[in-house]
Amino acid sequence: MNSLRHITLSSLILLFSMISNPAKAQFSSNGDDPGRLRWFRMDTPAYRLIYPAGCDSLAMSYGNELERFRLSESISSGLVPGEGYRRKTPIILHTHHGISNAAVTWAPKRIDIYTLPDAYDPEPVPWTKTLAVHESRHLAQMQFGYKSWLKPLTFIVGDMAPGAYSALWPNTWFLEGDAVTAETALTSTGRGRTADFLDYYMMAFDNGDWRNWYRWRYGSYRHYAPDHYALGYLTIAGTRYCFDDPLFTERYFSRLAANPFRFSNAQKTVRQASGKSFRKSFSGIMSSFHDIWKEEAEARRPFTEAEQLQTGGKWYKTVHGNVSANGKVYSIVSGLAESAMLTEFDPETGKRRNLRTFSSTADGLSYADGKLWWSESVPDARWSLEMTSRIRSYDLATGRTGTLTRKGRLFNPSVSPDGTMLAAVEYPVTGGSAIVILNPATGKVLRRRQMPDSLQAVEPRFMSNALIFNAISEGGSAIYRINAGLDGEPECLLGPVKVSIRNLVSANDKVYFSSDRDGTQELYSIDIESGKVFQHTSLPYGGDEFCFIGQDVVFSMLTKDGRLLHKALALETSGKEVDFNDIHQYRVADKLTIQERASAAQKCIPWADSAKDYKTTFSKPERYRKPLNILRFHSWAPLYFNYDRVRNLSGDLTYETASAGATALFQNSLGTAWGSVGYSFHKDPFAGVYKDGSHKYRHSGHILFTYSGLYPVFEFSADFNDNAAIQYSRLLTETRGHVKEQVVGLLLDKPSFQGSVKVYIPFNFSSGGWSRGFIPQISYAGSNDLFNKSLPALSKNGIFAVPDKSEEYHKGKNVYMQTLRASVRGYALRPVPASGTFPRFGIGAEAGYSTRIMMDDLYSASAYCYAYGYLPGITLTQGLKLTARYQHQFGAELRRENAISVAPRGFENSSAEYVIRNLSYDHLKLTADYAIPLWFGDISFLSPVAYIKNFEITPHFDYTMFSLGKGLTDGGLFSAGASIVAKLANLLWIPYDCSIGITASYNGGPSFNVIKNSGYPMDNHYIGFVFDISL
Repeated sequence: MNSLRHITLSSLILLFSMISNPAKAQFSSNGDDPGRLRWFRMDTPAYRLIYPAGCDSLAMSYGNELERFRLSESISSGLVPGEGYRRKTPIILHTHHGISNAAVTWAPKRIDIYTLPDAYDPEPVPWTKTLAVHESRHLAQMQFGYKSWLKPLTFIVGDMAPGAYSALWPNTWFLEGDAVTAETALTSTGRGRTADFLDYYMMAFDNGDWRNWYRWRYGSYRHYAPDHYALGYLTIAGTRYCFDDPLFTERYFSRLAANPFRFSNAQKTVRQASGKSFRKSFSGIMSSFHDIWKEEAEARRPFTEAEQLQTGGKWYKTVHGNVSANGKVYSIVSGLAESAMLTEFDPETGKRRNLRTFSSTADGLSYADGKLWWSESVPDARWSLEMTSRIRSYDLATGRTGTLTRKGRLFNPSVSPDGTMLAAVEYPVTGGSAIVILNPATGKVLRRRQMPDSLQAVEPRFMSNALIFNAISEGGSAIYRINAGLDGEPECLLGPVKVSIRNLVSANDKVYFSSDRDGTQELYSIDIESGKVFQHTSLPYGGDEFCFIGQDVVFSMLTKDGRLLHKALALETSGKEVDFNDIHQYRVADKLTIQERASAAQKCIPWADSAKDYKTTFSKPERYRKPLNILRFHSWAPLYFNYDRVRNLSGDLTYETASAGATALFQNSLGTAWGSVGYSFHKDPFAGVYKDGSHKYRHSGHILFTYSGLYPVFEFSADFNDNAAIQYSRLLTETRGHVKEQVVGLLLDKPSFQGSVKVYIPFNFSSGGWSRGFIPQISYAGSNDLFNKSLPALSKNGIFAVPDKSEEYHKGKNVYMQTLRASVRGYALRPVPASGTFPRFGIGAEAGYSTRIMMDDLYSASAYCYAYGYLPGITLTQGLKLTARYQHQFGAELRRENAISVAPRGFENSSAEYVIRNLSYDHLKLTADYAIPLWFGDISFLSPVAYIKNFEITPHFDYTMFSLGKGLTDGGLFSAGASIVAKLANLLWIPYDCSIGITASYNGGPSFNVIKNSGYPMDNHYIGFVFDISL
């Protein structure tokens, strides 16, 4: 049994690692595509492409790029994507989603690609190529789980083994940093060759911010830190550059395969490359980047003088999307302590005014004729992987928000000077791009021009009788012109060049734009007639989002307090003429490519980036039948575990969580069907009841299944033979003259069966910076346990007695135990800022009803209402949460069952819940929580074991009112206290924020002593342990 416990514990650790890293190891869906879609498939030599009907060309584009770079991924990693699999890797194209992204997902293994190209800040390379190189690297990384001694575990537990390995060892900073390093080394672009990817580090080092690696990695409650993509690249690319270690990634994975039980293997691999401690090595990497940037800054002098218009506050914030109108600047502002807001800023007074909440999926702000215009991605009401991009507006005079379009995927709107036309770029679900002209009053499409397949149009802008737009191609970024009638061929005015070109502005009879041509984002303009390009700014860390107020240029520039508004002083309006093809050389990135080319030559691997005409082979497209592919078993284990209960950290009946047995998990490639089947061998929970000692152990079967491919979501579960079925009966007893009815149970000689089905529709109405939803739900649970409703007459021999009036035998049916529940929930919430605890505003409510079918005369049915709300606190990061719960129980005296918890906090170790439920038909519980974050610096001395970002004190007060026959105010209990927790950004291998602390409550109320004096356990004081993982 000790060895069994060891195996069970090890397997649970492996399972928990999977659960705690859903980006790489998932037992649930990333979302659901519209159920109406028909799907097809076709194969390349290494991949199986699964895509919606009509997207054959798009699928072939992704398949070609994935095959093109497949072998290249092994140059510095030593791992070829998919080499450890016997079958082709599924590539799922989610063409209807409104977010540009992709994910290598485990388990089951697959690549989910969200094909919408980046509409607001694209890199100067086609989206298909960006994703192919980056996601192929992730697929290569996962192959280390099929190497050396790790491979046998894949036969024991399936796909969840490599997924768990990625949670335990590489972690997200390494996985993403290495993928960015690969996209930079294997191509002539990549994020390592964009100015704003590492610009915060440039500013920070220049201002003496030399945080240790763990503070950069896990962030700060008070100070901004770039994401793990940037830190991962800084660390890995920096190691390769500073210590001339081109095979750093390959050595790291080899080190893991040799000795995976040593944690911090990445840091040890850096130490091996440098010959110094990791701390000194990272310090050297920071110094090297700083020296490079300092040298490059000297070459860019003299700098443009700039005046900071906004004062830096206590909290870091970002101001972007700037447009000007009537002497004011309109921007989107977000930060550590505030979620996105559309704002108005007056440069003369320095005052900011909030206009309205703003969505994190909205951008492309422009102004025309008294209105601000933008595009916003809005989710479908039901399908989480379907979004439209709508054109919306804000009337500065009335403060009203309008929606011009509700269908399609339109981005970056621009209104003509005369107000008669609105131009936008369209990204159809089948791929490609188009420029569309609409009527700004009605939204009617007036004209549409499809762009060539090789071109991704981005931002259209009106200029005189023409449209100017920037676009992305294999050659990089370019600026084009086409007449407003959208006939004729687009004329290339500038480029293509492998630098960013964005934020086009038509002003002063010129086309201005920002670009990182010289290594920082600066303001440029192009003379349409001559084709000459002029540079107008040179700033220490670059600027962006330039707009004009008269002859003044206002822009966002990076400071230690955020990206704040500045005004250029003494700006040369004519600018300095430059050769736009003379682009900045990124010293670190270029060395990475040199290293990669040399290693490719040594390993005889062709250089894929030069193979522009590469063509792979494809099978003939075939229908992908959803019903035939619904069961894809991907993981298994030689023990039984209930994944849902593990994830919910349930502690009820340990055999329901894990026991001896076997489990197999399945999920279809589309992510709309998942579940598990299991066998368990466990001790009978009623084993002590059997006098003959029989039935000590049970052989049980279990099924869980969820399907979200239809409009309602269906969840099924069934458990067989967990224990014996039970026959419940009513019994009258007499004690000291008091007659009491009880329920007794008799174990039957047949196995138990419990089953449940839940049906719900997760409606999503989110938009405008508010998360809104409505969820109707109905569930049924039943078993083969029986309840005999008969009430027998009992003998008068003193053993059991009843009053004379109860002597008659009351007959009733023997019915199955069944429960029916129904509820509706609605909510509207603002997002929680990074350093906040609660949403600043929000409200939600739920109402429900629960009943025992055919037994509501004996078991009370319950109706309940639950409401909650959030309000701002005294400071930006403090907040107040209020809740109210009301429950009414109907009629039955034999058994009362709560649909919701009604006892105040602090009564966990008392009988309060039981007493309230059985003494009262009506319960009202009110609660209040006030969150107070506290910061004492970023505590990193415990790293890598733990990292504390801040502490939080949350005073709370609960009051429960219940009726003792006279009304709701007749009885009452309260608890008052507080919790104090440490907020951890890291704890061991768990890549999620955790909270650890204690909670204490003082308990009392007008009914406290009454209940206590009646013999029920009650305590005035409660102290408990708090441990929470924010999954």
